[in-house]
Amino acid sequence: MSLANRRIPAFFSLLAAALCAIAVSAQAATLTINLRSGNAAPGNPDPLIRRLDLATSCGVGYGSLFTAADFAAADAGPSAVVLSFIHPAWTRSLPCDPLAQWIGVAADATPLSALYAMDFVLPPDGCCYQKAELEFCWMADDGIGDALNPAGLYLNGSPIPVVAGGNFTAQTTDGGLNILPLIKCGKNTLYIYNRDIGCAVSGVNFSARLILDECITPASVSSWGRVKATYR
Repeated sequence: MSLANRRIPAFFSLLAAALCAIAVSAQAATLTINLRSGNAAPGNPDPLIRRLDLATSCGVGYGSLFTAADFAAADAGPSAVVLSFIHPAWTRSLPCDPLAQWIGVAADATPLSALYAMDFVLPPDGCCYQKAELEFCWMADDGIGDALNPAGLYLNGSPIPVVAGGNFTAQTTDGGLNILPLIKCGKNTLYIYNRDIGCAVSGVNFSARLILDECITPASVSSWGRVKATYR
């Protein structure tokens, strides 16, 4: 067998290895972030969630469309409180996330509408995502969102209109929600608008999962051009 013929199998072996290296390097890493209500013992402030109380009496919602100032006030407001009183009509925990707990403006489930804010951080270094989806499940008394502010969920102040309503006996779930246009590097904030109607008790129990596919980084060491350069 000539030297040229002996080089052919080696050439295809290297080519296969190069293509494999390119394929492996093109697999995007996935970042998953889990957020939930009730990050403390019942009766205590939730250290991860803050709030803006939207009325001074029960059964009343916010009287105007939310503004950037309202979202900022929620993010800088007092802590939400993990409820120590769970109304007998409520389902205690979310099937989607049994670790999540009911929160409100006071431990006794005082009836009052409120806008809750929960921060999370996307690493600023190498912050690039080609896909970002949100899964959200919740229960609420009496629901999230209303006629004036119909979205029950906001990300960085932008509404996610499909997430609204719900009840306190069974979880409501929305998944596969595209949030790529709404996220940013560094600090992000998820807002939940819990609306009191019945003037009896109020609370919300939620769990959110963000699934982000990082941008693909092309292979830098193996390429068709380099393969040809090696065996020309």
